[in-house]
This record gives sequence, structure tokens and C-alpha cells, in this order.
Amino acid sequence: MALDRKANALTSLAADVLVLPEASSNPRVAAEAEYLWRGRSAHKGLGVLALNGWRLEALDDPQHPWELAARLHDPHGLEYASLLALWTVQAPGWGSYTRQLARTIDRWGERVSTGRWIVAGDLNASAPDRRHLANVAALHALGIRSAYHQARCVEHGEEAHPTLRWTAPGGARRTYHCDLVLLSAALTPFLVDVAVGSIADWVESGLSDHCPVTVTLQDDALAGTA
Repeated sequence: MALDRKANALTSLAADVLVLPEASSNPRVAAEAEYLWRGRSAHKGLGVLALNGWRLEALDDPQHPWELAARLHDPHGLEYASLLALWTVQAPGWGSYTRQLARTIDRWGERVSTGRWIVAGDLNASAPDRRHLANVAALHALGIRSAYHQARCVEHGEEAHPTLRWTAPGGARRTYHCDLVLLSAALTPFLVDVAVGSIADWVESGLSDHCPVTVTLQDDALAGTA
């Protein structure tokens, strides 16, 4: 949240496309950029921001209020890939975080398994939750894999870089790797690198309770961040 307060931090990522859970519908940082947004509250929804001449073309309206699909066009106007941005949210009638993702896989899985697709966002779930691992297995069956796990050659649950630090009731601090950028099989060969922001820079500084995941791909050097 409070994207405008974090403008310098966003700039430091040097990203072309950013997936922004908990974003407002009309932040000032989007004034001179391409911005798409979905949500139920104007103060807190799911945004996608395109910078450096990249453009967003909204795709058909999904059923989930915190899903956002778009085609990504490079600064020359060429279509680079399609994006499905996600944010699982605790809301009456929507089920658990993992159930929401399972429904997304049911709706979108066949479509994103073909062509060049990026699936990115805050899933609010991680290993060793067996329901999360079942979703990961379903994505793998469709050829869709986490860029971080692919680049680092680790399994889910073996991550060395948490993306969330949560303070539990009583003050206990727990870390999770729940923010993912996933690539379809057609994009995986273009994967160059994955970086995860540090707890010190992002959480302990007060910017967020999450750390950004930045994925760099070959071919026009698209950098997508969740």
C-alpha cells in the first residue's frame, strides 16, 4: 500500500512491469505510466504498472476480483507475452488462499499452459502446506514453473530467500516464500536471473512486510516484478 510513498523504492527495482498487490486504484506514480487495476476497495486492490515504454492491453474480465490479465507490449509495440496477475485475499465467500489459487488454475490453466505467459503475485501460501504443494504440482503438470525455483534449482520449501515476514499474535516473527513469478514452458528458456529483495531493505525499513521478486528474461530484457 501507499505506493506514492514508495516511489523511490519502486524505481530502484529498474523493472519494466510491476505486479502490485494491495495497491490503490489511482496512485500518483501511475500518472505517466500504463496502469491497470482491479479490486473492491479503491484503496486496496491489485495493480499492474508498466514503465519504460511498455504497454498493457487488458484481456477479458476474470471472475475473481483480484485477478488481472493483460498482454504486454514492448516499447516498439510488439507483443512480448501475456500476464496473469494474482492476489489471494481473505474475504467472505472466497475460501482459503490455496482454494482460490486452485480455482484460478481450473479457470486459466489450459490457457496459460500454451504460449508465453507470466503468472505473478502474492499467493499467501507456501510449503510445507500440502494444499499449496498440490497447486504447485498442478501448475507443473501444465508446464508452469516458479522462476525462483527454476533459477536456484531448489524445491518448494527449500527457499533461502523469504518474501514475507509476518508477525504473529504474541510478537513471534515468521517468514514465508509466498510471492511467486511463474513462467509457462514457452518462456522458461528465456529466464536469466531472479532476485529477491532483502528483509533489511524492505521489511525492517518499514516499506512493506513483503520483499519484491524480480525476474529478468532474455529477449527485449523484460523485467517483471511481483
